[in-house]
Amino acid sequence: METRCEGGRLPGRDGERRPLVLHRVGRCARRCRAGARRWPTWLTVVAAALLLAGGAGSARASSDGISGRSGKQGSTCATCHDDGVTPLVALDGPQRVVTEEVAIFRFVLQSRSSEQLFAGFNVASSDGVLGIVEGQGAQVKNFEVTHKEPKPVDSEGKAVWEFTWQAPTSPGPQTLYGAGVSANDSSSTAGDGSEEAMRLAVLVTQLGDANCDGRMSAADVSAEMTQARGGVSATCDLGDVDCNGTVQENDISTVIALVFDAAAPAACIE
Repeated sequence: METRCEGGRLPGRDGERRPLVLHRVGRCARRCRAGARRWPTWLTVVAAALLLAGGAGSARASSDGISGRSGKQGSTCATCHDDGVTPLVALDGPQRVVTEEVAIFRFVLQSRSSEQLFAGFNVASSDGVLGIVEGQGAQVKNFEVTHKEPKPVDSEGKAVWEFTWQAPTSPGPQTLYGAGVSANDSSSTAGDGSEEAMRLAVLVTQLGDANCDGRMSAADVSAEMTQARGGVSATCDLGDVDCNGTVQENDISTVIALVFDAAAPAACIE
């Protein structure tokens, strides 16, 4: 019984190319066996190169910062970094900001592993404008704030970034979102841990919002008159529209105007 050598062919007497047979052409068998050894090796090399290239790209993509991982869109750093020790993370800053005011906030990460000595972060906001503080190693990407490169934790295992947020022009509640990663600097995501920070609620108020409830209403006029008699509130100083340290008749007049027929001021009205 003849065993055909797959792929080996020679021309017949009539010119037609016919399959080789092992008992007639031994070199065909050797070629088939050699080809079987070489082809998978070639495929393996190419596949390994593609995998390495893809892996390196993933590592680079997050090592120089990333957006869309703060939790605002539903994704966090845990999308890639999820098999290490989970760090402690927090957003810190004022919970009340006047319209268009620029305030400074902090993202704090505490590593809980002696092998995860580098950190990264991503912060987003529901509205307003995020910005950087010089010297913090942060940048703005797609209107969000993230690290420029992994930041080494300090002797206490902490990494801190300061950043700015400018409140929108309209009063009302806003939210800051944030997530951080505690990394081992292995050029891959293996062994890294991540966590989403508790969302920070910020109430955007405006000068004249005498009761600091985030909106202008007749209740502010009542609060303004109360403060005119008893002094500026220790917990809400927005009734002092001219920013002179006291609530006086001109402040009351301004608040009445703001409630009924005027635009809100972004700064002290003198």
